[in-house]
Amino acid sequence: MTTFSTSTRPRARRLREFLLAIPPAIVLIYLGLRSAAGDGGLAKIADDQIAVISDQLSARTSVAFDPGYRLFIPWLQEVTKFDKSPVEYRMEGNAAMDAGRVPRLTVRADDGSSFWFESFTLHYAINPERAAQLLEDSGPGDRYKTTLVNAFARAVLRDEFGRFSSEAIVEPANLHLATRRSQERLNELLAPHSLVVLEIATAKPRFDEAYETTIERRKLANQMIEHQRSKRVQLEQEKIQREERARKEKEIELRDLERELEQQQLATERESIRVRADAEVFAREQSQAGSLQLAQKNQQAAALVERYTLEAISLRERLAALEVRGESVVRAALIDKLRSIEFSIVPYTRDSMPQRLEYEQQAAGAKPKS
Repeated sequence: MTTFSTSTRPRARRLREFLLAIPPAIVLIYLGLRSAAGDGGLAKIADDQIAVISDQLSARTSVAFDPGYRLFIPWLQEVTKFDKSPVEYRMEGNAAMDAGRVPRLTVRADDGSSFWFESFTLHYAINPERAAQLLEDSGPGDRYKTTLVNAFARAVLRDEFGRFSSEAIVEPANLHLATRRSQERLNELLAPHSLVVLEIATAKPRFDEAYETTIERRKLANQMIEHQRSKRVQLEQEKIQREERARKEKEIELRDLERELEQQQLATERESIRVRADAEVFAREQSQAGSLQLAQKNQQAAALVERYTLEAISLRERLAALEVRGESVVRAALIDKLRSIEFSIVPYTRDSMPQRLEYEQQAAGAKPKS
């Protein structure tokens, strides 16, 4: 059986009470630190903010990007919030109004002349990934707005825009090039300080009144030249279009004429074939008719030959008989001839005592003379 002394029991009781009192003490200490810090160990991060949390024990920092609430241990941890919204830096007027409003930008051009910008604006913001370096470089709050950009902006802008002459800087391409180079150089210079230039709004450069008038006149002349050049290009294009249109129209007319000529050739060939066919038919008909007529003429000739042959034979026989019978035959023939002749005898007197009678032979049916 184990026994304890009277002095051991109170010591164990005190140790147990001490151990039980530690957690409440820690809570009381935490609440006391929160009350002394004033923020209660709970930091609220807005949508347009980022927070840098610095740990005093480990000497490390972390960045909270998301909005909401963040717990930390007062005195042991520190929360620094930065505004991550874009900041406007404007150069205008003749005097500085605040850190973001400084006098206008005046630039000495490459040709020795000067020009300025009535209003020159750039926007920059914190690089959230390098917010811890910004805290180390510029400290808490908005101190970075009053020193960093103002230290580099004017020098860089004068350098880049001063690379051009007064005549060249008014050209949009050169103005855009100078703006782009200025933004690139500013980003290179501000990157170690956790800042980034988002945009540079460049206004039209201004000059002295006389030089401004010269520039305007030159600009107007260039516009007129460009207008004439554009008009010339337009006229050349219209000329090409008219030539192309005329060429197409003539090609269409040529194709129509060729088509018409082909049709006429086809019609001529068809007409030639028809005429040739008609001529062949007519030739055949004439040949057949000539052959038939030749045959008829041959038959008639044969008949006439036979007829005249018979007449010649009859005549020859008559001549032979005439040779034999002589004068009696002639008389007989004359008598036969006279038999066919009719005589009309009409008496008339030439004197009261005619000595002889005369008669005249009249054609048949003729009236006698009185």
